[in-house]
Amino acid sequence: MSENNWKFKILYDGGCPICKAEIAWLKGKDRKGSLLTEDISAPAFESSLYGKSLDELMGSIHGVFPGGHIVSGIDAVIELYRAVGLGWLWLPAKLPFVRPFYDLVYSLFALYRFRYSSKSGICESGRCSK
Repeated sequence: MSENNWKFKILYDGGCPICKAEIAWLKGKDRKGSLLTEDISAPAFESSLYGKSLDELMGSIHGVFPGGHIVSGIDAVIELYRAVGLGWLWLPAKLPFVRPFYDLVYSLFALYRFRYSSKSGICESGRCSK
C-alpha cells in the first residue's frame, strides 16, 4: 500500500484519545490504502498548507481529497468511512430530514470530546480536563 493511492486524507486530533482510537481502528479496516491520516496535534503540523488556522482545524474534523477540496464535520466523517469501505454506516446522515440531527450530535462531540475521553477512562493527557 502506497501513499500515492490515497483517496481521502483525514486531519485528526491525535491528542484526543477517542479520535486517535477511531482513526487507528479505521486504518485497520483500510485494506486498499485509500486513507491517509495527518495528526494536527503533531508539533510539525502546518495548518497553513490547508488554508485554515489550527484553531479552525481543532474545532471540527476536516478531510482533504487528492485534488485539494476540503470537507469538514459530518461530511468529513462520511468520506472517512467511505474511504475504508464502511460508507454504508453513514447513509442515514445523508437524508435531509435526519442530517440536522447528525450535525448537532457531531458538533457537540467535537466541542466536548476531551470530556467524553475523560469520562470514558481513556484519557492519556491533561487535555481531557478541558
